[in-house]
Amino acid sequence: MTELKDYFLVACGAFFGAPLRYLVYQSTNALSIQSNVATLMVNVIGSSLLAVLLAWTHNKNPMYANMILLLGTGSLGAFTTFSAFSKDLFELGSKSWLQALAWAMLQVLLCVFSYSICYRWLLR
Repeated sequence: MTELKDYFLVACGAFFGAPLRYLVYQSTNALSIQSNVATLMVNVIGSSLLAVLLAWTHNKNPMYANMILLLGTGSLGAFTTFSAFSKDLFELGSKSWLQALAWAMLQVLLCVFSYSICYRWLLR
């Protein structure tokens, strides 16, 4: 059964992750970078950081479960965004389904690639 502490850890982590995502979007907007590129950036960065966190806590003391809740589920969960990814695909798809498909493949492949590279690099 999930403890109240677990919800608190996730909420505290999200308190930091969501504003960081907003900062990335504002920074890229100030540089006239499209919002779909900002979405790609937060998702690739978040995938990489989650890999680092999970590789670092791999086979460690169970107390690291709290760190995963705080930083992984909370902070990185709020930092990354599937909803903006979906919105970007919908907008691209209304112009060109081929472009939307290519963008989806690029984003998924980059996220999985960045995760796997970081995770395997830290576990070697």
